[in-house]
Amino acid sequence: MSDRIAEDHHKRGIVAAKERNVSTRFLDIASMGAHRGRASQTDCVVLNKSLDRIKCESEHMTDDPKQGAAVARLKSPLRFVEAFIREPLTVGSFWPSSATLSKVVAYSCDFKPHDTVVELGAGTGPITELLQERLGERGSLVMLETSASNIEVLRSRFPRCRIIHDSAENLANHLGGGKAECIISGLAWGNMLPAAQDRIFDAMLCSLATDGQFVAFGYLHAIWYPTTQRFRKRLFRSFDLVETTPIIWRNLPPALVYRCWRKAEPKS
Repeated sequence: MSDRIAEDHHKRGIVAAKERNVSTRFLDIASMGAHRGRASQTDCVVLNKSLDRIKCESEHMTDDPKQGAAVARLKSPLRFVEAFIREPLTVGSFWPSSATLSKVVAYSCDFKPHDTVVELGAGTGPITELLQERLGERGSLVMLETSASNIEVLRSRFPRCRIIHDSAENLANHLGGGKAECIISGLAWGNMLPAAQDRIFDAMLCSLATDGQFVAFGYLHAIWYPTTQRFRKRLFRSFDLVETTPIIWRNLPPALVYRCWRKAEPKS
């Protein structure tokens, strides 16, 4: 029995070491390409080689259920890191939203169970899961996402939701002439060029009900970006009431949430 326990601990140690190596490898690549608008060809070659190595490692780790669970935990973060390296102007973070940030965002939303709720840039669905729980089966949850790999994950996780593979600037085309009571954004507003920021912001305003609410989050490191400052000014010009939460340190990177209402008094 002691030999079996020792072997189990040894396997867990191997899994943990591989997890650390995988994360370190991807974060090293991210640091090389994050300051540019797009990862270089060399970065992408390194990335693809890393993905191949991880695939091989995963295939050897899935015979044991505990090892397979460890591989599953890696899948969502690695999708984010890959997307961040390839398109840092579109993807604002190299890691999915933490449980803490997801809860703050979801519970900052004012909507009723029968309302129409929209999520822009749902990623792999950490916030979506909480929104769906709050809406139950009576409301309508519509998600727009531009990443094909994320769309695949979302459709698998949330078969009852409307999941649309399109840019947020086309939101109005997918609401059938209706309006959303609450729009949640996971988009990288601080990374957008001004023209794209305006198109998406205008599409959001056009699709929001007259007494609706807009909830978005941003990252602490980007708060002084000119594009982030531009986004914040638009929030204060466009909404009667804008609140920001304290910094959420339990997220990578640290974040804060904007809660915006078109009416001065939040809905009860």
